[in-house]
Amino acid sequence: MDKIKFDEDVILGIEETLAEISKFHFILEEGQKGLHILFSPEMIRETFSSQSQDLSDMFHDHLEEINKVINESFQFETIEEKRNYFASLSKDLQKALVYGYFQLIDGQSIPEERTFH
Repeated sequence: MDKIKFDEDVILGIEETLAEISKFHFILEEGQKGLHILFSPEMIRETFSSQSQDLSDMFHDHLEEINKVINESFQFETIEEKRNYFASLSKDLQKALVYGYFQLIDGQSIPEERTFH
């Protein structure tokens, strides 16, 4: 069976990879509806208490770490496990991850379908 290597410690089979892509797609669809299942309301509130430019800078400064964290999250089977993992990260990395998530959701939305959070 073919394996896909996401990180030096994360290697998934094709079926596992497709399952993770499906979960990711589901998470984004729910996010577009205003249901943010990976992050607690407190984590989201704390993130957006920061200035937009500060969040953008933080996101760009942590891009490599964000990629690693997302790849590492593939090892967790449930949304709850992923959520707990993200909650265990440093506050700056949490903010960068949440900010990037919302940027991704906003980029996927058609302007008239956007949900204001």
